Amino acid sequence: MIKDKDILFVAGDLGVGGAQMHLVDLVNHLDAHIHPAIFILNNQDALAGKIKPSVQIHKVLRHWRFDTSPANIIAEQITTKNFSSFFAINLFAFVFLALARKRSKLDFPINVIVHTTQVRGLTDFLRLIGFSRLRRPQDKFISVCQAQARYFAEHYFVARDSFLTIYNGVDTARFIVRPSSFNADQFRELWGIPSNSKVIVQVATFRKEKRHQDSVEALLLMHLNGAENVYLLFVGGGNESIESGLRALVRKANLDKYVKFCGMQEDVRPFYWISDCFTLSSDAIETFSISALEAMASGLPCVITDLGGAREMVTDVENGFVVPIRNPKALAEGWQKVLNGVLSLDQNAIREIVTRRFSMESMVRSYETLIN
Repeated sequence: MIKDKDILFVAGDLGVGGAQMHLVDLVNHLDAHIHPAIFILNNQDALAGKIKPSVQIHKVLRHWRFDTSPANIIAEQITTKNFSSFFAINLFAFVFLALARKRSKLDFPINVIVHTTQVRGLTDFLRLIGFSRLRRPQDKFISVCQAQARYFAEHYFVARDSFLTIYNGVDTARFIVRPSSFNADQFRELWGIPSNSKVIVQVATFRKEKRHQDSVEALLLMHLNGAENVYLLFVGGGNESIESGLRALVRKANLDKYVKFCGMQEDVRPFYWISDCFTLSSDAIETFSISALEAMASGLPCVITDLGGAREMVTDVENGFVVPIRNPKALAEGWQKVLNGVLSLDQNAIREIVTRRFSMESMVRSYETLIN
């Protein structure tokens, strides 16, 4: 008989992002005998409403940048509740959970789910090294792909055997190849996209490291080379200044008609279903994109930049292409190859990669095994 287990997750926030969506999916799909509680360290909680009501969410807020008092609150909860497993979402949250462990005078192992790989700048690099030094021998780093574990071992001086890899997973019952009941032409018409055009979709928050501008430049190159029936969809919100700069870039390139800013969407599936290719143009942070997995589960080929585990999900010429970072020309060439039909796998075969290796069921089973 499986015994009930209370599990503590500490996260920086529940704002919109890949790490946060991973946490939401994980806690929502855990076995009924596993009862998660989530502590978040700031007020960003846009995804809180997506978590099932049985999951407890507590805010333990910092009052200034170097305020470690939330660790005291976490320590108090740890000493009064019977948590059997402890998880930190990324190394920032690990700092507070490690401090709470010390202040509670309890010696429990911490599982750190690491979503970051290649950081931006020396400051973040040194911070990551400092955070990782808090690890005790019994703690386990959970990487979301093999490449991430190798990168940490090589660049942050963390022993390779400190890592357990559990691939990100997506709900393959929800993300499916376009159903016959969906009217793609009608949905395209809503966004001013002709039925005979080609569509590239990028689902990513507007942040510096996502480099949406490279996708705009890639689209311009395609148009200059005669592919004038290609449209680019940006699905997502985020930094308003970055979005404003992108809109200005689009106007300057005379691509207003062809680049659609679709905003935050409660349901991104229709945008996959009207598209011919999924893309990411990030140059840092990206580790194992959940959006790319959703797109593949929907049958879409992917052209993504060579970061993190990109080559563990995409194989050139089979289900897409992996291209160098900060290279709009390579991005455009990858898109063009996909649109020219050079791939060896069809929609169903692309989806099969996800159902076989990156499903939600597989991911959750791995975490349940770790917890039990």
